Amino acid sequence: MAPDSDSKDDVASKIARDRSPSFPFISLKAAVDRLVALEGKFGRHPAPAEKVGLAWSMKEKSSQAFQTLAALKAYGLVEYQGSNKDRQAMLTDDARTYLRAQQQEIKAGVLKSCALRPKALATYWKQWGADRPIDEVCLDQLVIKDGFTQSAAATFLRVYDDTIDFAGLSGGDGETRIGDKDDALVAETNREDSSDRQVKIGDFVCWELNGVIQFAAKRVVGLSPDGMFAFVEGSSTGLSIKELIVVSAPPNAPSGAHPSPPSPPPGAGLKQDTFSLDEGTVVLQWPSSLSQESYDDFKDWIDLQLRKIKRSIQ
Repeated sequence: MAPDSDSKDDVASKIARDRSPSFPFISLKAAVDRLVALEGKFGRHPAPAEKVGLAWSMKEKSSQAFQTLAALKAYGLVEYQGSNKDRQAMLTDDARTYLRAQQQEIKAGVLKSCALRPKALATYWKQWGADRPIDEVCLDQLVIKDGFTQSAAATFLRVYDDTIDFAGLSGGDGETRIGDKDDALVAETNREDSSDRQVKIGDFVCWELNGVIQFAAKRVVGLSPDGMFAFVEGSSTGLSIKELIVVSAPPNAPSGAHPSPPSPPPGAGLKQDTFSLDEGTVVLQWPSSLSQESYDDFKDWIDLQLRKIKRSIQ
């Protein structure tokens, strides 16, 4: 029922990085396959997050490996311990139950629970159920109303259909819903102690939100005064330290001095504008409301600054 799309994980992972609502970029069936491979490679021992790609024939520390791991976490199949370079992935109780259980009824129960753990899947399951509207109607809702990109919407429908079918929810079990217990589990696995984080200016990080990697490696160019938020190159938005994963620098990363961190947002009653030059960024702040006299004084001051700046031209 879903639109045709490339089934390769590397293509899907690029789509999942679009700035759309977060959802796992692979279906629950694919996630279970990755779970089996993960246990086959690392056994019952915690798997270093930087090396999980080895279980899936992916490069170590690659964004694709981190996205796959994030998808398993979104379904509640793995949980994290430690942070940054010491982060490890451990199988959850549900994952161990699924892998060890001999009775199909037990396995089926785990799948039903995991299928609706990702917030996006639970949300649209409540709206659509097993017999969702036709593709065209769903795509219009996802793109026009809910902020998905066209490619991400098509991928989400494929993930939704495959997951609902694999979990055995397509038989019309309209009462199956994500419950308070599952909500608490998602919140708990997403919550980490920020005091263990040591993100530094110059580090390359991936941003994980709701179990989905939002972008590939970007350099940290600034930190908030309280150390709770980081700024990355190309964006003036502060990202929670708790949602960042330190990764290796990409092969094509430029060397040399780090870019200057973004300036803090203007305070109440102020306006701000920025202008980018080859040598750096010019930042100007001024009161939202000015009298004519203050405007004249401000203009004179700007003229003075321009004369001083002109003397710096080389």
